[in-house]
Amino acid sequence: MLVGKHLQIREEGLLKEGAKTNLYTVLVKDSYTIFGEIWWYAQWRKYCYYTLPNFLVVLDRECLRELAWWCEHLTLEHKNK
Repeated sequence: MLVGKHLQIREEGLLKEGAKTNLYTVLVKDSYTIFGEIWWYAQWRKYCYYTLPNFLVVLDRECLRELAWWCEHLTLEHKNK
């Protein structure tokens, strides 16, 4: 599990069978509430954040920066394999 200031990122394994990239669940650090996922968006060739359907997400600028950092970190990690 990857831990930031406000968020925890849990690796769930491969996005699908035969995939080269992983699925990550995004949780609120204090309550362990799942509020989204990070997975590979092939058209942009990078990891992106996806909200859950029918789920209200409230993020301040620090959470948005942290999410952006995680997406960039996971993308660079994948490309450097």
